[in-house]
Amino acid sequence: MDDSSQPRDTPADELPNDARTERLGGAEPATPLPPPAQDTPLPPPAADARAPHSAYNDYAPRQDYPPQTGYPPRYDGPPPGYAPPRYDGPPQGYMPQAGYAPPVRERRRPSGCVLAAGGCLAVIAIFAVICAAAVGIVGAMTLGGETAQDTVTRSFAVTGTPNLVLDASAADVQIFGDNAGGVRVALTREVRAFSRARAQSELNQITLDAQQSGDTITISEHEPPHGGWGNWYSRHIRLELHVPPTANLNATMSAGNLDVRGLTGSLSTNMTAGNVVMTGVTLQGTTTERLTAGNLDISGELAPAAHLKIDMTAGDATLSLPLSTSAHVEASSSAGNVHITGWPSVADNHATDGTLSTDLNPHPTGTITVTLTAGNVTIEAE
Repeated sequence: MDDSSQPRDTPADELPNDARTERLGGAEPATPLPPPAQDTPLPPPAADARAPHSAYNDYAPRQDYPPQTGYPPRYDGPPPGYAPPRYDGPPQGYMPQAGYAPPVRERRRPSGCVLAAGGCLAVIAIFAVICAAAVGIVGAMTLGGETAQDTVTRSFAVTGTPNLVLDASAADVQIFGDNAGGVRVALTREVRAFSRARAQSELNQITLDAQQSGDTITISEHEPPHGGWGNWYSRHIRLELHVPPTANLNATMSAGNLDVRGLTGSLSTNMTAGNVVMTGVTLQGTTTERLTAGNLDISGELAPAAHLKIDMTAGDATLSLPLSTSAHVEASSSAGNVHITGWPSVADNHATDGTLSTDLNPHPTGTITVTLTAGNVTIEAE
């Protein structure tokens, strides 16, 4: 059969608009789509017990910001281990602008020397406080104690030039030359303690022993060692001697001061701790002065052909002699100065190296030898 005689379906796109609409309208209607499903709101996140609570969790949300559906906005602070940013101020050399506070300067740690100096000052301050307290306690005890005092005397007759041999432990000794004749010795003892009985007991232990053999008189003063804080007491011992103007002296003292006035002779001393002062004396023969710790001051004359030897460890030596003194001087000080003033014949009167050798006058007959370990030597004309 001829296919051309069969009716042929015309494609829709080739139909007229009216026919196309009629054909589409006559078709079976399409199934409508279901409505979109509503989103199920997410549950709020569970609270983390390890997270730090923040006071900022309770702030109200912004008015123009709608919260998410199903849960309110929440802030639980920074995560654990988060360090807030640090501000150490502007860089070095930055000048603050007007209206801003100046930058915070970093405090420098004191150096070791400053700390050591501060520690030393603190120790000194504590020591000073302790010493002040001790002095106050001793002063209070002294004011509130009892005193025992007496004077022991001895006298000796001499025909020639007396030779005095003195041995004192801890006393202030005064020796005067006068024309009253003989040798007179007076020992004044004074002790202060908590009770009168204790003061008298300590007083009785201070002894004076005076012996004579021809023109030699030996005087010894002794006292026991101090008993310490538990046996508190204070004592003062003064030994006074009156002798003829011409007398020789050989004194040995452990502690105290020696004052010699108006004597002519050989005046030798051996002082451990104390000062020696000689005024208006004339040194004859050989005089030796040995001092361990203390000062020596001699004002007087050096007789012709007399020899003065001074040996000191720590202290100053001062000699005041007449302008006419005839002596050769050898003076030295390991740690100190040597000065000789007042003699026109002495050209080099200042030792730059601690040693000075010179003649006070031409053709000297006597000698002065001074040796010091630490101290100054002064020899001056009067």
